[in-house]
Amino acid sequence: MIAGMPADPVRFGIVGCGRIASGSIAPAIRAVPEAVLAAASSRDLRRAEALQPRRAYADPRALCDDPDVEVVYVASHNGEHRALTLAALAAGKHVMCEKPLGRNPAEVVEMTRAAAGAGRELVEAFMYRFHPQIALAKQLVAEGAIGALRRVDSHFTFEMAGGDDVRLVKEWGGGALLDVGCYCTDFTLGQIGGEPARVIVDAARFDPARDVDLHLKVRLEWEEGVEAAFECGFDAPFAQRAVLKGASGSITLEHPWVSWQERPRILLENASSRQALDVGFPSPFELEIAHMARLVRGLEPARHPLSETLATARTMDRIAAAAL
Repeated sequence: MIAGMPADPVRFGIVGCGRIASGSIAPAIRAVPEAVLAAASSRDLRRAEALQPRRAYADPRALCDDPDVEVVYVASHNGEHRALTLAALAAGKHVMCEKPLGRNPAEVVEMTRAAAGAGRELVEAFMYRFHPQIALAKQLVAEGAIGALRRVDSHFTFEMAGGDDVRLVKEWGGGALLDVGCYCTDFTLGQIGGEPARVIVDAARFDPARDVDLHLKVRLEWEEGVEAAFECGFDAPFAQRAVLKGASGSITLEHPWVSWQERPRILLENASSRQALDVGFPSPFELEIAHMARLVRGLEPARHPLSETLATARTMDRIAAAAL
């Protein structure tokens, strides 16, 4: 047995069998030795069966009640995260829930308290966090590679193909901020630490029929003088980037969010050198599944406490209010 690997695989059940589940989560569970896909649930039973679990259900409550399932992976749209997470916790399951964990801070607080009350692990499945480039960037800043951190810039946009996408439904937690802006917000807070003193929205574009945000340009300011800016949207060509600027240099992450389509690297520039650092090409989905398996078996602590998720949710709530 490999050191740090559970003696028996952790049994996962997936609720919601759409694109993220079929294209990323189910393959990751199958690829990770510490995990096994015990069950899947979808209103369309054929979609659940297509993931090739041991058992397929049409009702998510039945999956939550399955005694063989240890971890419920909530892969549904944002509007169902709260209800499905609470149901799984009430059934005694650990939960991984797709980002954003909640549509607002109140939902995050409610789910956090439910997990604590049930004595179960609750992890926001924010896969980008698990790629080693994120920790390396923070380590380089801490080691003084670019001097004191002064600014964080980031970008995440893509052109949404169809008008019937669930990410355009307001009551389901639709909008660019909750879908792609959450990456920029979460990364920024994770690198700088704490929540900003000021939130400014320089530009906001909404779908007039659906009343959801399609594009935002945001600035965040901290009392210590550190600042950040990001752009997110559904209506611009695909682009992803994150740049940390310090007093004496910069760190650029070329593929910070979608790190499995092209090999990511970090560009470190300072007064003495310019380096391209290879950060490997692991699957962030496999890394998050492996972490959850080890967490459930008590082999490692949670890497990202829910206090970080709440800070991101509070900041996005302020951005959404400023955009109106």
